[in-house]
Amino acid sequence: MINEAWIKTKSQELDIPFSHILSAYVLETTVRIFAELADAKDFWLEDSDRLGLDVYKKSVSEKVRYYYTGGKAFKEIKERIRQDLLQAYEKEGFGVELVSEEKEGQGFRMSFSMEVCDMYVPFRVSLLPFGGEHIFPKEENLRLFLENNKTIGIYAYPVEQIAAEHLLPIVKQLELLQDMEHYQKLYEILSKYPLEGRKVQESLGALCRKDHVKCSALVWESLSGYGTYTYMEKKWKSLLRKEKKKEPAWQEVHGLICRFLEPIWEKLMEDQIFFGDWMPQLGRFLD
Repeated sequence: MINEAWIKTKSQELDIPFSHILSAYVLETTVRIFAELADAKDFWLEDSDRLGLDVYKKSVSEKVRYYYTGGKAFKEIKERIRQDLLQAYEKEGFGVELVSEEKEGQGFRMSFSMEVCDMYVPFRVSLLPFGGEHIFPKEENLRLFLENNKTIGIYAYPVEQIAAEHLLPIVKQLELLQDMEHYQKLYEILSKYPLEGRKVQESLGALCRKDHVKCSALVWESLSGYGTYTYMEKKWKSLLRKEKKKEPAWQEVHGLICRFLEPIWEKLMEDQIFFGDWMPQLGRFLD
């Protein structure tokens, strides 16, 4: 079990704020708990790059999201994971309280209050049922920097699938879309991750077929014109105000997403396969 002196030492050694070390320890512990489950292969972690020393120096995520891909009833898994986490946290020496539990999409979110070294750390764990088909996780070896660089194997939710899941409501609802976070999350992904265009196309095509969304030129004509559409820009600015941010500008967000989607959508309309690698540092595909 860690203590305050250990946290101070790590903070000085790694040049990371004390509070960040505390939160990162809870984060890494949670990921390790999932990795050590007997059926760990059925739990896919979203956004695994929230972990790492470079990240911790700037900020530490107070939440994780997993997708359950196994064959058991989700209600049964929900009850089990709740108990598994509570028991595992207590075994780690955390004073833990389940503050709330609420619905998140088709899954649920648990909000915990952790007492670690007489200090309180809020933390949220989300678990959602996996609704995709013919999708495989990315297997990664993850270093736990706050556990003597211990390496664990994890299963990561493919970022191409996440991108497709944000694209679906964008192309389906067009200007009727109310949740502008889909644009925000997609922009963050495109600014950060290299992506295989073929995998995004396959996932988006499958989602469109499932939701009866026609991959048509009319959809693209509407979407591509939103860069100068005041109504969409106002909704974007409303999201920024809500999050107390001033950027990025709507035109920048819309432009990046259109550069990404245009060649993929074109191939979907033609029923052809798109081969292109998205390079975030360039903001475009390498064909």
